[in-house]
Amino acid sequence: MLATIAFVVGFCLSLLMEQRWEKAAIVGLITIPAALCGAFITEKHRTYRVRATLAAAKNQIQILQQQGVRLHQSLRTMISEKQQASVTLSSLQTHLQHIQAEVLEKWELNEKLGWKLASLDQQKRQLEEQAQILQRQVQQLEKQARELKQPALHPPADSRKSLPEAAPPSLHAAARQLQSQVASLHSELTQLEGQILQRRRQKTQLEQEVVKLQAQKEQLEQGRSQPRSPAEVVLRPLVQSSRPVVIGPERSSPNLSEEWVSFMQQLPSHEYRVLKAIVRQEQPQSVLKQVAEEHLTMPELLIDTINERAIDAIGDVIIEPGAGATPPKIAEEHLAAVRQVITAYP
Repeated sequence: MLATIAFVVGFCLSLLMEQRWEKAAIVGLITIPAALCGAFITEKHRTYRVRATLAAAKNQIQILQQQGVRLHQSLRTMISEKQQASVTLSSLQTHLQHIQAEVLEKWELNEKLGWKLASLDQQKRQLEEQAQILQRQVQQLEKQARELKQPALHPPADSRKSLPEAAPPSLHAAARQLQSQVASLHSELTQLEGQILQRRRQKTQLEQEVVKLQAQKEQLEQGRSQPRSPAEVVLRPLVQSSRPVVIGPERSSPNLSEEWVSFMQQLPSHEYRVLKAIVRQEQPQSVLKQVAEEHLTMPELLIDTINERAIDAIGDVIIEPGAGATPPKIAEEHLAAVRQVITAYP
């Protein structure tokens, strides 16, 4: 087809130019191999370009296939890591729930111990009051017995027969009975003090366990890269503010006795807040409640702890617990000294 077209084109052009049939036919015949050579060269060049394009396409396909293999491997790795992360997250959530349950359980147990301590303290005060009343009765009976013995030693001659002989033994029996009651009350008081000490030790151990659980919870929360829970916000002040009040030389006062200085050195900062609130506020219940909630305890236990430190340092309680709507207050005999302490250590 190409040869025919080349012959016709060459023949026609030569015939138009020369007007000779023989020469036009020769030119047409010469045009045939020239056209075939040109077509061959063109086809050769086109074949080369096609092969080069095919080679480039195959190379690109291989690159894409390798990228696909790498993507599949990365996808499998990511799926495996996601599964491991999901298992780890599930384990951390389970552990966190367990810790939260333990914290709640410790908090409830701590609250129960607090109520028991408050009840035992109230029983202790009642027993002390009963012991004082019985002691006064014993003293009165002993006084009456001495008064009856004195006229019985030298009675008048006309009245010896009229003296009741059974009166002194009766008074002695009543005195012995009251003394036995006092001894029994003292024994019960000693037992109650032992129970109070044991409960307070349990409370201290529970607070330490709560702090440990809180630390574990913080580590788990950091591992999960999640914001802290409200329980942590509540529990964290237990660790931060339980340090004693630091009293430097610049804050000491020469007017304070060594006992009061020792008391302030043993007083933690949150208990100092309670003491200052009782001294400076007429209704300090809100501050006591806030401090008690921050440290997972009760206002009554805070007051008892401060009084225990005062007993250890100065030998007497300094806070009188309130009853009902009556707020706690500083004992009158120590009010001036406590105000001086608060002024010296603001």
